[in-house]
Amino acid sequence: GFLFLLLLAWLLSIAMEPAVAWFSNRGMRRGVATGVVGLLVVAASVVFLTVFGSLFFTQLAELVTRLPDYIAQTVTWLNSTFRLNLDVTKILAQLQISPETIAEVASNLAGGIFGVVGTIFGFVFDGLTVLVFAFYFSADGPRLRRAIGSWLPLRYQKVFVQVGDIAVTKTGGFVVSKVVLASMSAFFHCGFFYLISVPYWLPLGIFAGVVSQFIPTIGTYIGVAIPAIFAALQDPIDVIWIIVFATV
Repeated sequence: GFLFLLLLAWLLSIAMEPAVAWFSNRGMRRGVATGVVGLLVVAASVVFLTVFGSLFFTQLAELVTRLPDYIAQTVTWLNSTFRLNLDVTKILAQLQISPETIAEVASNLAGGIFGVVGTIFGFVFDGLTVLVFAFYFSADGPRLRRAIGSWLPLRYQKVFVQVGDIAVTKTGGFVVSKVVLASMSAFFHCGFFYLISVPYWLPLGIFAGVVSQFIPTIGTYIGVAIPAIFAALQDPIDVIWIIVFATV
């Protein structure tokens, strides 16, 4: 478990690397630059939760509560359209979607930000562990790589350090680009879903933006298909608008 936390901390430090390098290249000490980037990430998370947190968790709780109804409507449509004989009860059982499970999840989500914070309070220590080690890996990353490189034969040390620096920089840039693209995609999808009155527009828009960027190849289609299914059950014409918007 502790090794997994170290892995998460290392990945977080890589994601912070481009911003940390940008500040440090302009004369800021690397430790201070890491602290500034970390504070910016925390501040952005707090702002989002303050503005949209309550609405997000409320819509998500409603979506979870009505999920069995949506599945039943979808199965009924499939049976009538394609002359299938699908059993809704068996499908819900296979998906492990029971009234008790739905009620428990919806109850936790309906508590909003405070309910979720209360649920994850037990993981605070793990979160702090990840943040502390991520700070160390980022602030002392170059020195750590040089220290490890010093264990190698002299002719390999320079190559090891250069390859390590390039790998961290390129990987960090890739992660940051995905985060930026996912944020932009989620923002525009949420705005469009709100304009055409798609139910649960906020969680579905965030889902579309994140999935489209972080799942290779098929992520875009999954990110659009799920909101389109919910829209189809309310107003089928919205599916066309969603496909057109996603294509553009």
